Amino acid sequence: MTDDGDGIVTRDGDDAPKNVTRDATGAAGAKKYRTRRRRGMRCFMVRLDDAEIEALVKAGYLETPITGPTAVQIAIEAFISDKLGEL
Repeated sequence: MTDDGDGIVTRDGDDAPKNVTRDATGAAGAKKYRTRRRRGMRCFMVRLDDAEIEALVKAGYLETPITGPTAVQIAIEAFISDKLGEL
């Protein structure tokens, strides 16, 4: 086994790497999940093609250059909120 000093221990040879921080990461994810559920929120993965992203830009929900997935997430949330508010 080797330790790179960052808390990640890997096994030498053909064995799969073992991440000693995996349990902590899983616990953090579970905590976020429970918090979202208490607030009545759900988390979904959404696939967008380039035309759909460009439509968000043209509609003013997203600025270019796109700075990352968080910017797209915020744009999608604003779009859905605005459109559902019209119902």
